[in-house]
Amino acid sequence: MLTSGEKFNRVSLNEQVAKRLLENIRSQNKPGDRLPSEAALSKQLGVSVITLRESLSVLAHRGLIERRHGSGTYVADPAATQWVAIVTNLDLSHPNLSYFHRRVAYLLRALLADAGLRVHIYSGSATGSFSDPLNENLPQAVFEDLKLDLVRAVIALPSKSWQEFKTSGVPVVGTHPSAPLSVSLPLSGLFSSALQTMASQGCRTAALLGWNNDPAGRKSWEKELVRHNMTTRLGWTLTDLDRSDEAAGWHAFRSLWNAYKQKPDCVVITDDTLFREAALAILHERVEVPRRLRVFTHFNKGSRMIVPFHCTTFQVDPDAYAKELASLCIRIIGPKPPESKHVLVPIEILDRSAPSDQDSELPSHRRPGE
Repeated sequence: MLTSGEKFNRVSLNEQVAKRLLENIRSQNKPGDRLPSEAALSKQLGVSVITLRESLSVLAHRGLIERRHGSGTYVADPAATQWVAIVTNLDLSHPNLSYFHRRVAYLLRALLADAGLRVHIYSGSATGSFSDPLNENLPQAVFEDLKLDLVRAVIALPSKSWQEFKTSGVPVVGTHPSAPLSVSLPLSGLFSSALQTMASQGCRTAALLGWNNDPAGRKSWEKELVRHNMTTRLGWTLTDLDRSDEAAGWHAFRSLWNAYKQKPDCVVITDDTLFREAALAILHERVEVPRRLRVFTHFNKGSRMIVPFHCTTFQVDPDAYAKELASLCIRIIGPKPPESKHVLVPIEILDRSAPSDQDSELPSHRRPGE
């Protein structure tokens, strides 16, 4: 029976009783066991029979128990009722979220469902990238469901969040090479590829726009600048942009472009949402691309993002990324172990031309209030 300090909140009474029931089942019963009568359970939990019955319905709806007419209530086999948890710290409903993140999450769900697996997406509240800090905005519901033995495997999408699940007792697929099982992108060589491409096109001064104020990333950028005999200036390396600012790319590009009389020969933009706003700023400043400025930016295959001028892109395929994650997850919970524990999804370097007159209309290059 509940103590006075464990009074149920009336707003979620059925859910809280269902949670307590499931905790008791997990600790006291095994699959196939018949549960005590409704009268006995309601007395044990200190709730009415009506409340108890509604809470049992909650568990039955989730496939955690089986109610047999005329026979009673039985514990279901967890292997048949558990689900794969797709965990992201991002708010997948955010209107300015990159196409990549949303596409990966929803295609993953479809691929796993096609394989006969139950799937649940746990979405957080961050609006930035998968490189957000380890614990930032991770949905806590997944940890509750892990405690209740509801999760069969975890696909942890934030880059290093797999560490939060390594003691969970279930298989975990991560998106960082440090994870025991991972699917990742070869981003470590991105700056080298970008500056090599820009240098081959005659560029000697470079600017950088990115989300993550990562000291290692900045060090890598500076190292590659020296390696390719290129230079930058104070105020041209902007990698600590505010993810809550929907116009961060607009403000950052205008800041670096107007900082000095001298202008950079090229700009590297590490995220497609940053490019979307930076492109508007480039148009607004009437920068001639590629004659006065060469642009190297992130682009997602399959997205409908308009590239309003000639630029070089590093193209990421979210479909290929999702398929590799799903394949690895299916194998780790199946009878066959995965052939490879670490998969790299390649990045393509492509030139993109400005759209022709018959292409989709370009967005306005004026921000509200300008």
